[in-house]
Amino acid sequence: MVDFSNYPFPTYIPNRLIAGLFSSFVFLSFIFWCIQSIQTRCQPVRLVILLFVSHVTIFTELMIRATINRTEIQSKLIYIIMTALYTIGQRSIIVANFTCVLQHPIAKFRCCFRIISACIFFSDIFMIPAGLLAVQSNKIHLSFIFRQLSTSMICLILLVFYVVWLWTKTIYNMSFELIVLLIISSLNCLIIALFLLIMSIPKYYIVINDDEEWFYFFQLLPIVLSLIAWSMLHPKRSLFDTANQSDEITVSYSF
Repeated sequence: MVDFSNYPFPTYIPNRLIAGLFSSFVFLSFIFWCIQSIQTRCQPVRLVILLFVSHVTIFTELMIRATINRTEIQSKLIYIIMTALYTIGQRSIIVANFTCVLQHPIAKFRCCFRIISACIFFSDIFMIPAGLLAVQSNKIHLSFIFRQLSTSMICLILLVFYVVWLWTKTIYNMSFELIVLLIISSLNCLIIALFLLIMSIPKYYIVINDDEEWFYFFQLLPIVLSLIAWSMLHPKRSLFDTANQSDEITVSYSF
């Protein structure tokens, strides 16, 4: 029989050294992102804000992980804060991916973007009852149901991304760098989502939650790689036509 006495809190002792190492990579990526964003006068605004938020939230989550002890990670408040920070960081990247695909000022594209953004928002809404029910021992099964609904929606949204990408035909107008960036970013997000979907199954949740290595390999590493990819292939390189750039940067996309 599976023991849910510690659900939803992890039972491992956080590795401060690894958390600090990952946070240094995120910090360097953040600095690189900010420098390039300033050079482009924070254009396109939506992408700059989304990746700024993602960097800050993931870095903050890692700093908390690097400084807390075993007793503090069992705190409900700390657990909620860390989960919220990671979720915001991941969702920001997902929205950024769709922003690049649905970049044209056409009504049907704007409508599609709003619908997808709403679906992402509602998937997070399902995690609220999942968290509230998690601390009630007689309702843990309901907590897992809401968790499965949320992760299933995100997985579906990430699969729909490729359909939308083909439907909009924006791939034909993208630079090679932007295509590579979106492939790296979307695949890493999909890896995280599939892992969380597996983790939403009760018998796997306990096993995975006992070992911090699962978190680093399938949740943190993909999102850090995505952030580094966004910084290395910043819109300054992947979106703008560098051959025609001047002191007055003009953007032909509705971000």
